[in-house]
Amino acid sequence: MLPPGLLFSGSPTALYSISGNSNYASEELIAYDIGYRFQPSDDISIDIASFYNTYNNLRTYELGNPFLEISSSSAHLIIPTTLSNKKYGETYGLELSTQWQVLPQWRLHASYSNLQVQMHGKDGTTDTVTINREEGTSPRNQFTLRSSYDLHENMEIDAFIRYVDRLSTDAINSYTEMDIRFGWNPLKNLSVSIVGQNMLNGSHTEFKAEGFYIQKTDIQRGIYGKVTWRF
Repeated sequence: MLPPGLLFSGSPTALYSISGNSNYASEELIAYDIGYRFQPSDDISIDIASFYNTYNNLRTYELGNPFLEISSSSAHLIIPTTLSNKKYGETYGLELSTQWQVLPQWRLHASYSNLQVQMHGKDGTTDTVTINREEGTSPRNQFTLRSSYDLHENMEIDAFIRYVDRLSTDAINSYTEMDIRFGWNPLKNLSVSIVGQNMLNGSHTEFKAEGFYIQKTDIQRGIYGKVTWRF
């Protein structure tokens, strides 16, 4: 499927065709990771990790010379497109996470991640759409905070808060949401839970699928129950 932006409008109607490429190569990835974990006290642990990835032979859509095609019913412009590997790039960033046993019955876990994406076209490429698009389809910053509290020996309540940065490609705003779970274990092998999802907003948009005329999908607030029997 072609990315948005390659469809022309006007008169006559513009159509596109996609052709394969016998010289199409596999995409290549070289990944570098480094991390460190330490425990400043018995109740706190901290993880730090960073990464740097390089990509080569990434997929591109190369445009050919348009030509006019006339049929019995209409005339339309054909835009030939061929798959190729004329893109490369880098991603890099860091991840931080920590766990804190605040009380014997209360645990906190927080994490933060930063992602940078840089894409480049090789000499001769005609595809500028996917290069620009991919740099803005992943959130640059994300933050999560999870709280778990044991109300009783067989009751627990969890809260999960998350922040996700905006996606510039599809003009999707950043959002903050929270999920809440209440769990009860009346028997050793039986657990019952009620979960509320996306409780801070009536709805929010998280992403938009690649393709023509595909609308952004809103994620709604929801609630559900779950019963688990282990045997």
